[in-house]
Amino acid sequence: MEIPDDGTAQRIDGSGGRIRYRMHAEIFYTRYLEFLTAFAEIRAYEAKMEWSAARLWSPVAGRTNHVVVEWCYPDLAGFDREHVMRTHDPGYRAFIRKAAEITVQGSASTELLQEGAPSVPRALKPA
Repeated sequence: MEIPDDGTAQRIDGSGGRIRYRMHAEIFYTRYLEFLTAFAEIRAYEAKMEWSAARLWSPVAGRTNHVVVEWCYPDLAGFDREHVMRTHDPGYRAFIRKAAEITVQGSASTELLQEGAPSVPRALKPA
């Protein structure tokens, strides 16, 4: 099975992003192929909805059933807007429920990263 991946953490329209949202999880060993199928379905749905394209990362070493799924956004407002759309979309929620069935309970976590160092307000800078 081929997973669509353009090799970059970019939006479907090709633009980059400064915000990265990642979901980490452990997949049941015996259901990894099922996870790959679900991931391909989610990618196709994201393309249809013109949302940010998920990118799948797997560890080279460490837990072999660990996956990281990453989405890239131009800014926090773009992440928030799309996150709200995803969480309210019945079709997308169905994919998430399907993925949850093959994920080890309690193993999922998320992180939201911003590119570069945060700016320091002028009042906090040393004189």
